[in-house]
Amino acid sequence: MKTILLAWRYICFHRLKTILLVACVSLTIALPIAIYLLLNQFNRQIVARADATPVVIGAKGSRLDLTLSSLYLQNKCSETIEYGEVAYVKKTKYAAVVPLHLGFTAQSHPIVGTSFDYFEHRDLEFADGNVFRRLGDCVIGWRVAQKQQLSVGDRIKSDRTSELDITSNPPLYMRVTGILERQRTSDDEAIFVDLKTTWILDGIGHGHEDIVGSQDKLKVLNSQKENEPTIASPAVTGELEVTDANLNSFHFHGDTKEFPITAIVAFPPDQKSRDLLMGRYVATRPTLQIVEPTTVVRDLMALVFRAKKFFDANSIIISLATFLMLVMVIMLSLKLREREMETMYKIGCSRLTIVKLQVAELAIIGLASSFVIIVLVGMIWMSAGTIVQSLLISN
Repeated sequence: MKTILLAWRYICFHRLKTILLVACVSLTIALPIAIYLLLNQFNRQIVARADATPVVIGAKGSRLDLTLSSLYLQNKCSETIEYGEVAYVKKTKYAAVVPLHLGFTAQSHPIVGTSFDYFEHRDLEFADGNVFRRLGDCVIGWRVAQKQQLSVGDRIKSDRTSELDITSNPPLYMRVTGILERQRTSDDEAIFVDLKTTWILDGIGHGHEDIVGSQDKLKVLNSQKENEPTIASPAVTGELEVTDANLNSFHFHGDTKEFPITAIVAFPPDQKSRDLLMGRYVATRPTLQIVEPTTVVRDLMALVFRAKKFFDANSIIISLATFLMLVMVIMLSLKLREREMETMYKIGCSRLTIVKLQVAELAIIGLASSFVIIVLVGMIWMSAGTIVQSLLISN
């Protein structure tokens, strides 16, 4: 007991050296364990999300970009497809379809143009409110509501596509009609709207605002006949909002079938229907691609785990270097303490007691390192899901 007390007093006196030793040992052991936990959590989350998304249809290009855009609602696809493709898939009767239109944000949260079926196929429940009812309405994820302090009935404004381009479409104020339950997926960070709302953001559709009484503040670009209301487009007013008063003034130019969407998520009822749908697209739609997210994700994870082998080798080398450094520190410490040990021997301390003192010091450092490792690994284990989720849905 006295040996342990002496070792403790020595360690406390040389606290800086002790802290450095504990930090080196703890980080060397904890880091590979933390990476292993995070990688396994990443694998579970991305595979689970992919398994819930049977088939994705999009423009020809990167299979990975199309998959990640559809899974995590980030606009990674540079090309779009026509909305008429939704009707084509429905006509085959091989799958239920959910269109997605991405590319816009509000307070850095992705705006997702979709249909009511998205909530059903993703098994999303509402914590408050209900689905969007008209143009300009939106349903927000749990995280959006928490970050922006929003509730049903509040408004959120879309971000400008370019702060420097004055010809870019004006921001749109969207009314919150529903807040989703927490899902711990990318849906928590998204803002869901009707496809027509995203087409307004695209500039395909727009409304007009009556600015009678505001001519002193606005410059009207066209002359009006006498006794007719003066109107202005959003380019003049600088911002846009759909209200009960101006809802009927919103209209779209062009054929709806040609309007852009980012991707189509298809939900075939069985494997046969999935194979028939994929076969038809391969044979008749050369400008489009159809992918199975599960296959793409598993190929990605196979590449990730191959890369992990290099990290494992690096960890072994670092661990060996740290071990050799610790041995060197201990040997130097013993060398510097030779006179101290000799003095202890001369005043009656046995050689065995001196050895026990050295072992006790190392044991205390080992126990302290083990405690730090357990705390660090425990923190990573408890927050691994949140960390991975934030990495997956970050812009």
